[in-house]
Amino acid sequence: MSGSWQALRRWWALVFTSVVLAFVPGCGGGGGGGSDLSVGDSSDLKKVLAAVPDETAGEPVTVRLHYSRPDADYAGWTLYVYNAPGEALGGWPGRAPDGVDTAGSYWDVPVAASAFNFIIVKGGGSEREPSGWSGNTGDQQQYWSLAEGSTIYKLAGDTANYARNPVGAETPDLDTVRVHYRRYDGGYTNWGLHLWSGSGLDASRLPGVTIGDWQAAVAFDAMPGYSAGEGEIVFDIPVLNPKDDDSRTGLEFIIHGRPPGGSPDDKDGRDANIAVNYETLAATAGVGEIWLVEGDATVYTAPPDLRQVSTRDARAYWLTRALIQAPRWDSTGVFKLYLPRAARSRRRVAARSAAPTAR
Repeated sequence: MSGSWQALRRWWALVFTSVVLAFVPGCGGGGGGGSDLSVGDSSDLKKVLAAVPDETAGEPVTVRLHYSRPDADYAGWTLYVYNAPGEALGGWPGRAPDGVDTAGSYWDVPVAASAFNFIIVKGGGSEREPSGWSGNTGDQQQYWSLAEGSTIYKLAGDTANYARNPVGAETPDLDTVRVHYRRYDGGYTNWGLHLWSGSGLDASRLPGVTIGDWQAAVAFDAMPGYSAGEGEIVFDIPVLNPKDDDSRTGLEFIIHGRPPGGSPDDKDGRDANIAVNYETLAATAGVGEIWLVEGDATVYTAPPDLRQVSTRDARAYWLTRALIQAPRWDSTGVFKLYLPRAARSRRRVAARSAAPTAR
């Protein structure tokens, strides 16, 4: 009886002391010594959810967001920013532009996070600029990672966010799109590419590769420049150079399941084609690069910061007395486990990075 009571008491101690699980892939360091969780003695499966304080802000960086309208009428338009962290320009619906320059109106946004969200609205939200972000829920939330720079150009009616002013920009000299693709489980065999003529693809530079067959996705390793690196694969897609025809504005393709192990109808969490806008790419020697992540419809034009540093989003599962499963982290990172001193015990807890298992 006493043993059962002690186990129950250990479990409630975990709940009421709000154990903080914060796994930070890609960061050095550890959780400290041989510190452990006494709840690891529990023999049954439990889901660990932690209530924790807000993140600590770092030194702010000023991000200038340019907004251009063809009618040059910016009356009533405001910018609302959040996760910067916090509401960097005040509560909803934000504030009016800070000024106007040759690229249109602009706001200077103090940002102390690696990425942030924003919404451009008029009349308190009656009108909104459209968003192409995969996390948009219908409120036209937009996303920007500081890895792409500290300047944003937004055109009225355009879902894209540009790191360079697309108005009056020279047509890019581009004949190859280099794709970096990451899957958390490291399994690429059951996935491939659907490619077709008329998508911007230069099929003449893919000798021996059969395209256009939905039931037979092209294997990644059949593509030029294929390589498997740490945490990602890289391959090249040859494209028709827009320098030769300014109507060539982008490339479209699909990543989907590849039989027999994958389903062709599984588009890796995407509802639409993967669309690459050439104006968003910085081409070097004819090559423009993009980064794609499993289950994420966003086409990144710089390496995305995939660290989940917000402990508010921490999730973990007890699998055994000494094993925690943390979803959506791959095996290439280093993880930190933070917990209050009151929750430590003598038993070491191992953190396993793997896709969650249905139980």
